[in-house]
Amino acid sequence: MNDIKKMKKPMTGKMLKFCEYYLETRTAVRSYAQAYGYDIDSPEGKEKHYQSCATNGYKLLQDERVKEYLEHRMLEMNYERDLSEKEILMLLNKIALGGQYKENTRMDAIKMLAKMRGMYDEVETEQQININLSSDLEDAIEKQRKPNPEPDID
Repeated sequence: MNDIKKMKKPMTGKMLKFCEYYLETRTAVRSYAQAYGYDIDSPEGKEKHYQSCATNGYKLLQDERVKEYLEHRMLEMNYERDLSEKEILMLLNKIALGGQYKENTRMDAIKMLAKMRGMYDEVETEQQININLSSDLEDAIEKQRKPNPEPDID
């Protein structure tokens, strides 16, 4: 009889949905709201449901079944080692816009964001800069070699 009490109840469909949303968003509040159908994006919905979603989302994260499921799925997805593209973009945006970072760090983040979005090709850009510098330098050297032409006086 004691064995029956020790057996875990299976997770509900909504608990599974919560877990899957949590794996995507890593926020308990939003994951709970999505899984259980609460609106927390509108001002009225946020006022009505945000606190209960926060409380219940936290409680779900403490549930042993949820913990085990999330741990298993994270290992499956190699989540501990791999960041999603969305997470990388969010981190780079934070660095690029964050005043607490050094200027060169922020510029590197901006370059990486541009590359990820296909807006910047470092090799091509560096080649263009080198070509422009080379042609500008050649023009300057050529001007130095030529004597100044006498002005036309009519």
